[in-house]
Formats: sequence, C-alpha cells, structure tokens
Amino acid sequence: MKNLITRTLSGICYTLLIFLCTTSFFSEFLNVYFNLKIKSEYLFYGLITLFLLICLWECSRILRFSSAIYQILAFAVAGILFYNFSSNYFSQSFSFSFLGKIAWNHVAVAALFILALTLIFRFSDELETDSAKLIFTAVYVGVPFSLSLTIPFSQEPLSPEIFFIFILIWLSDSLAYLIGTQFGKHKLAPKISPNKSMEGLIGGITATLIAGFVIEKFLPDLRGNWVIIGGIIAIFAPLGDLAESKLKRIFGVKDSGAVIPGHGGFLDRLDSFIACVPFVFIYFLIDSLL
Repeated sequence: MKNLITRTLSGICYTLLIFLCTTSFFSEFLNVYFNLKIKSEYLFYGLITLFLLICLWECSRILRFSSAIYQILAFAVAGILFYNFSSNYFSQSFSFSFLGKIAWNHVAVAALFILALTLIFRFSDELETDSAKLIFTAVYVGVPFSLSLTIPFSQEPLSPEIFFIFILIWLSDSLAYLIGTQFGKHKLAPKISPNKSMEGLIGGITATLIAGFVIEKFLPDLRGNWVIIGGIIAIFAPLGDLAESKLKRIFGVKDSGAVIPGHGGFLDRLDSFIACVPFVFIYFLIDSLL
C-alpha cells in the first residue's frame, strides 16, 4: 500500500512537470498572476536538458564503462550535438524541407539513432568496448532529445505537440498493460520482457490510433496528422520499451536508476519517448514534401 501511494504521487508529479513545461499554461499563469515573464520555450528547453543529462548518466551506468574518460567523452559528444540543435531551437531556424542543409544533417542524425536501435536487438555483442559504448550512449540518448527540440514551434506561445506525444505514449503503455494483464495469453517477447503480450500490444495500438484520431479532429491547429503520429507512436513506443529492457538484460540491470520513487529512473520512463521522437521527426520531414 505504501509503495502504491509513493508510486502514485511520484507519477502525478512527473506528469505535472511534463505538462507545465511542454505547454504555455504555466508561463502564462506566472505572467498573469505574478508578473513573472518566464517564456514557455525556456521551460521546455530546461526540461529536455534535464532529461538529457539524467538519461545520459543512467545509460552510462547501465553500460558500465571501464574507463571514466570514455564516459565523460560520451557526455561531451551528446552535449555538442544538443548544443547544435539548441542554437536552431532558439532561432527557430529548423528547416522541415529535404532541400534545406539543416534538414539533411538532421536526417543523418536520425539515421544514426535507427542504427543504435538496431544494434540493441541484432548486434548487442558490439557493446563490449568502451569506444562502442561511447558512441552508442551519445547517439541513443543524445539524438532523440536533440530532435525533440525540432517538434514544437518555440516562438511564444510554445506549441504543445510534445505534450500530446507524451499523452499518446502514456495511453499506449497503460492500455497495453491493462489489456495484457486481463487477456494476455501470447507472449510478445518472452526472452526480453516476459510480462508483455500480443493482446496487450494490440490493445495499446488500437487505443493510440483512436486517441490520435480524436486529437486530429478536435485540435486541428497542431502540426501534422495525428492519426499518422498515433500510428508511429503505437509502433515505436512498445519498441522503445523493449529496447531498454533488452539493454538492461544484457548488462544485468533491473532499473536504470531510482530518481522517480516507485518508477525507477528517468530512462525507464522515457524509453518510449526516446524511440518515438526520431520517427515523428522523420514524418514531419516527409509531410513537408506533401
């Protein structure tokens, strides 16, 4: 019972933090009632920076670098990548066009993430050396959080696409868990995550697609088609969860950390987000051509 209360309270705080920092609600509230002119774009940037740093630390702990130098270099490479995207974020100079130089660079970065994801499932033996761990950590963690800066329009008021991505991810995870618990009979990936089932996966996909349709119908001002984004999240949110489970299983780790009481680490909570963002970014690029 005590663990349930702790888990519930920390979950509420985590959800509230994301809501306040990925929408313009909190900055407008501070401005109206306290005359504090804090821009929502800075709150969002601060949140993503916090997520990046904690997840880098947790990922490096999972991988168990034998040399602290390589661990520091992993932070440095991810930091350089994030800095590059940060400059574009504050100037709102992202080019969602395949004709733009910036877009091609970012496509290459997104492709690196796909390779990192593939490495977890197919070539995990490559993660034996510190040099491989360095590159993997910088790409697997650094790329998604850098690309997340391209999703919302950062000029005031901050557009809430990231918040609704989280909503769809949470819905996918929750419905997959509930339906899998009640009706799950066929294991999805027993060697990686024994508790996941095909029935839960189908339930999560169905719920996410329906929610994407609802968002598209009632929030037409959001960037992109949210039925398609819902489909992307329905596929890659479970994949991200499995990827992190596989990574922890390879290195014999139960949780990535203990930052969120009752929930483990931030990497445990953000694994689906990490996997979804690069593919949502690619969708936005393709959509810009249509």
